[in-house]
Amino acid sequence: RSSGIPLTAEAVRLDRSLILRARHEWISYASPFALLGIFSAISSYGDRWVTEGVLGSAAVGVYVSIFQLASAPVLLLSAVLSQISSPIIFEPIGDQPTQSALDISKRVIASTVVAFGIVAVIGELVLFLFSKSLVQLGTTSAIAAHHKTILLIFPGLCFFYMGQQVQLLGFACRRVLNYIPAYITNAVSTVVLSVLLGKTLGLSGIALGLIGSNLLYLVVVILITSKVMVTESRLRKFGQGFKWRFCLSTA
Repeated sequence: RSSGIPLTAEAVRLDRSLILRARHEWISYASPFALLGIFSAISSYGDRWVTEGVLGSAAVGVYVSIFQLASAPVLLLSAVLSQISSPIIFEPIGDQPTQSALDISKRVIASTVVAFGIVAVIGELVLFLFSKSLVQLGTTSAIAAHHKTILLIFPGLCFFYMGQQVQLLGFACRRVLNYIPAYITNAVSTVVLSVLLGKTLGLSGIALGLIGSNLLYLVVVILITSKVMVTESRLRKFGQGFKWRFCLSTA
């Protein structure tokens, strides 16, 4: 149009068809993430809502302060590993993934999770030795009195972000909606465990609930990803090719 050349009616229809198709593909791809985001919000803030309801606003301040200190290195580690692994995972799979491409991506994910686990163990050891000093350095003496809570929050966060790394393999295969059960499990267990343990153990109970819910999330993600890989391998075996899939697998 910018060249000044008039378009024929057929060209206009084709142009509109491409726009509608692109819009449909964008909505189809984004909608599952929006749905996952709802449950992610519950998982992210459920423990804080329960803390305020069970222990009061002051306890929320203590918990959030320690949570932020624990999450900083985990977020940094997760971001670095994701930047390294994501191109290696997504590029080989592409639009027509072969079995060899799936195998490469699986090895990358396994290596990433192992690396995450090793760094997490080292981080937990450092916190075990210096938790009070580190919490007091970043907060106040009153909050530092609860420094042992960081020993529980840190591994809980590591479990969650390890699950995030594993699910990249399913996302690369366009199996986003398959992971809804994992997010629902995480959201429900976060609230339930926080209530049950928070009433009896205080802040430590809330942190233990975080460990339990995120460990459960990791296990469910691994199971779902394993099922996705079996389905993808069968598709490669029977030569059905790749299709955009946003629905739950029936395999």
